[in-house]
Amino acid sequence: MRWSRQDGQKKDVYFLCNDSKNERSVAQRRKYDEAFKAEALRLASESRSTQAAARQLGISPKLLYRWQQA
Repeated sequence: MRWSRQDGQKKDVYFLCNDSKNERSVAQRRKYDEAFKAEALRLASESRSTQAAARQLGISPKLLYRWQQA
């Protein structure tokens, strides 16, 4: 599998290409509203670990760490 960029669009859209089947699926960035971020930060502060909180929310621990640093 590999990531490939499709040109000719106003914004970059990347496709995950499965070379063996020549299939593509659109990978788009997820956007989280401020209420979700606030709840995630609250949960992370009450949780034993940031990773556990991220797992519970279904988001990347790195994303939660970045929100904590902001």
